[in-house]
Amino acid sequence: MKTGRYRRPLLAVLGAVVVVVLVVVGLRVADQKPSVASTTFIDNFDGPAGQAPDASKWGEWSGCTYNASAYYGDIKCGTRSTLDGQGHLMINATPGTGTSISTGGRFSFVYGEASAWIKMPAAVGYWPAFWTLNGDPTGKTDAPNGEIDVLETYTTFPSEYHRVTHNWNSGGLEWASPGDPRCGNVDLSAAFHKYSVRVEPNRITFFFDDVQCGDVVTDTDGKGKPYQFGPASTAGNWLLLTLAIGGAGGQQKPATEPATMLVDSVEVTAI
Repeated sequence: MKTGRYRRPLLAVLGAVVVVVLVVVGLRVADQKPSVASTTFIDNFDGPAGQAPDASKWGEWSGCTYNASAYYGDIKCGTRSTLDGQGHLMINATPGTGTSISTGGRFSFVYGEASAWIKMPAAVGYWPAFWTLNGDPTGKTDAPNGEIDVLETYTTFPSEYHRVTHNWNSGGLEWASPGDPRCGNVDLSAAFHKYSVRVEPNRITFFFDDVQCGDVVTDTDGKGKPYQFGPASTAGNWLLLTLAIGGAGGQQKPATEPATMLVDSVEVTAI
């Protein structure tokens, strides 16, 4: 068993048993909150040390292969992501070279729950993220594009992370979910933690280690603005794992040494 992973298949079986019991006793299961139904994507990063991540699932996302936004955070050409031989993906970066991979053009989902089990680097000055985009699946165009930052943090501040939703349009950022919500409150570099988002037609809900950490609701947070995740939009959300440099607002301490973000597993389930 790999350290840090929640065993979702077992939970799925238990969930199915609970549903059957509820039906038998006559409860109105249809009125309950939607539950995770089936796995549509999973990568446990099993394989020999030094091997690249599965090319049928992941590809390079950089200033070389996609749009100019990859230059933001110094995402340089080449993935520099390899398996460690112990069931983890290593996303490696240096003070001058960020790294990012994505499932663009390979896998996406419209509605569902996406989770990643990640251990943050301890080195300061980096900008790790687990996020999604739902524009052009090749990533070559900026708008219209819905962005969900399931996890976005600055390693200079190791005990918290941000989660936010953006809607990008031809005129730039149309709106972002309000406030500056933060989650965590533990040393994110000390162990693996589970970062999740549930995307539904009118709501996006965030979770940290299976505990809800806020949500975005169409009718309030995005009222009157283009909403890239609702019933009017069926563009697939594709996944990104990123270890960039610096950050949108900068960090108090610049990166001075190499860093590695460890990913134990990535999973998406339909709802």
